[in-house]
Amino acid sequence: MKSIKNVIGIEINPKFVGALFTERIENSLRVFCFYTNGETSQFDMPADENLGNLQNFHSKLNMDEACSSVIVDEVVQGRVYVSSEGSHWLYTLLSTPGNVLPPFNADICNLAWQCCWRSQTADVLEYGKPGDPVHCFAIRTQISENDATRLVKDSNAFTNPLSVQKKQPHRWLYLNIGAVLAFLGILIVLTLFHSFKKSANDSVQSSVTTEATAETRDNSFYLLYNHQISGPYAMKIITSMNAGGLLNSETMCRPENSAEWISLATLFPSQLQK
Repeated sequence: MKSIKNVIGIEINPKFVGALFTERIENSLRVFCFYTNGETSQFDMPADENLGNLQNFHSKLNMDEACSSVIVDEVVQGRVYVSSEGSHWLYTLLSTPGNVLPPFNADICNLAWQCCWRSQTADVLEYGKPGDPVHCFAIRTQISENDATRLVKDSNAFTNPLSVQKKQPHRWLYLNIGAVLAFLGILIVLTLFHSFKKSANDSVQSSVTTEATAETRDNSFYLLYNHQISGPYAMKIITSMNAGGLLNSETMCRPENSAEWISLATLFPSQLQK
């Protein structure tokens, strides 16, 4: 069975610390540390045993001993001053070579930030998760209106910025796709209609041809054989004459009600075969 190990000490190299926040709650001292490589750590420890150690660590960070937090300028991507419902907030965006920040504009404070550490004076916010394409931290502190005005003026910050709304490049693409789909739908419908109409016409034509053939078979025909015209004969008689060898492939015929001569084999290919 794996034994439980109790850590009795932890030392942090101040050269790799980009931001540090501490808060004492009764007998506990809560610590949040942001490192210059983008990693973070947070832990609690007994306050009475560590106040002197904390002061010593603060001195290595070149900060006012009375402060409970510090942010090294090298990890500050920028600051956003926000007024919301009568309150004023300061967002300090932290950046390191290992982090990719979202677009830095006036809308950045409206992103889906998640609070990962909170004290009475500051909230540590996280956007995304480690390993995501976009991931960063921000420190949010509430300030007074006078402090907000002073800090904006002292830092020569851009005042009253408005983020430019991006055009919707896909709008016309969607319209074009819709038009193409509609055109294809109409084309498919017309193709199906044409196919159905052609099928119906073929069926009607076949029916008419069948009826015409049947009607032709019931008519009488004149025969032209050896330069002599004879008839008219019924179809049964012509079939019998052909079977008896009285007709050949040069025999011509025409319906009784027609003046056009055609080959007997062409008009009755199946009935008149030797």
